[in-house]
Amino acid sequence: MSTAIDWMGAGDAPRLQAFIDEHWRPGHVLARDADLLRWQYRHPARPDDLSVLGATEEGELVGFLGLVLVDLALAGERVPGAWLAMWQATPEARTRRVGLALLLEVMRMPFGGIGCLGMNETAVRIYASLGFGVVPRLPRWVRPLAAEPLASLAPGFAAGAGTADEVEPDPGAFDDERAARWDDTWRTLAQRLDGTWRDSGYLRRRYLYHPRFRYEVRLPADGSALLVYRVEQVRDRPERVVRVLECLGPAERLAAAMLAEHDGAAFADFTCTDPTAARALERVGFVREDELSASLPDRFQPLEPAGRGLNGAFRLPGAGGALYCTRSDGDQDRPS
Repeated sequence: MSTAIDWMGAGDAPRLQAFIDEHWRPGHVLARDADLLRWQYRHPARPDDLSVLGATEEGELVGFLGLVLVDLALAGERVPGAWLAMWQATPEARTRRVGLALLLEVMRMPFGGIGCLGMNETAVRIYASLGFGVVPRLPRWVRPLAAEPLASLAPGFAAGAGTADEVEPDPGAFDDERAARWDDTWRTLAQRLDGTWRDSGYLRRRYLYHPRFRYEVRLPADGSALLVYRVEQVRDRPERVVRVLECLGPAERLAAAMLAEHDGAAFADFTCTDPTAARALERVGFVREDELSASLPDRFQPLEPAGRGLNGAFRLPGAGGALYCTRSDGDQDRPS
């Protein structure tokens, strides 16, 4: 049977949503929320298309692979890249390797780098066999906050916060002047970091223009650091968790203000491939989770008491520096 692979059109959103509902997960948020789906899979170069490759056989959709299209920083250069997000084929199509054909089609595209976060074991084996570098578990830093909600979310968790330095809080802000200064800072950071190109344009698109979440994007007056976070309400429960999505530069004063503003939350966390990015957080009491005797939950919609962690696979042939990848890359920070 002949399989055709091509970009899905913007008008195919209802068709894609029906496929997600039937073959991915019934009631999944992207099957219910067309605005969120179009935001996540916006194709910057093709406004009439989604950034989703669809596989059809005799006109019927039998598989798809979503791409979050971004620019990447690789060895100081700005290159096109993609985060793979949701990859599914019907059971019958899998026997004909339609899912693999979708991935190989992406690998033939002129991307400087490709990454994926949050994969099952089958996908891990496929990525590894194709030369992707696999990270079994991205490092995570946690900061316990209010004792009562923490005990409710994680009974028996007794680890305290790390040693916190005396840091004068700076609430930070995001405006055009600070954004311009951040762009100067980012161009310097991009010389030694590999990953998504995180200039002010990206920060606006990814965080400030998100259709469902409210993110706090904080920059000091000189634009020398970045902190992005949101407060996540645990589904059907009163507890809240502070999720840090970006921490770059000397951001400890921004982090101190964040913790002071949300000290009633159960805890704060940060997931990132680059340990140096968490130094500012460690100064205000964050500790690496793998150094503790027990882990904290990391999924809250609904609450899963045992943290599963987050794995990753990366194909970055032009990489030359430290990989900076956080939970915000791909679709790993979105409504469930």
